[in-house]
Amino acid sequence: MKSPTQEDILAGHRTPLLVISRLDEYATAVRDMNGLRKFDQPGRNKTNWNTNWSIADEKEKVLSLLSVKRIEEVAQLADRPKRDEDLRLSIERKKSECFKRFWESDDVSRFAYARLLLGRKHVSSEARKEFAISNYPNVFGDRHIIQNALFFNAGFASNDKAVKTMAKFCELPTLETSADNCCCTCQMTENN
Repeated sequence: MKSPTQEDILAGHRTPLLVISRLDEYATAVRDMNGLRKFDQPGRNKTNWNTNWSIADEKEKVLSLLSVKRIEEVAQLADRPKRDEDLRLSIERKKSECFKRFWESDDVSRFAYARLLLGRKHVSSEARKEFAISNYPNVFGDRHIIQNALFFNAGFASNDKAVKTMAKFCELPTLETSADNCCCTCQMTENN
């Protein structure tokens, strides 16, 4: 079955009524997890909900963008600058198509994540370490923040260096936050 088109999504055809990109320990406390596990499972023999395959599948897509088999190979790539430039151009080409388009914003956030993994800075090496952890459920959490910002054509508020790096790649506006006297404020800043 092919991916739904933008028209399919807007019309509600061949699309899920519920998309869950990630659950954390707090979500499990307020959601009917057994109901979610049964959601959209084929047949009467409902199988347990297991996200391991989707994490592995996403990792495979990212490694394919980097033209490596294992994340450990990234640090030894001889043509890192060329790969980085190719990903930069991919982001530039597709970014304008992201607003209200899930699959396009997902692709662009994947390009930004791949660029993050290519980097030589500490934040990139930390991201590669997280990527290498088998079945780490939050490995793509930062990427989902970028995907959501692209989808909604919005800024984001985060002090996470990986998120800020990917946002810079996508030229997304940053909302700096501060808490003062029990009051939280946001202010738009430039992405330098």
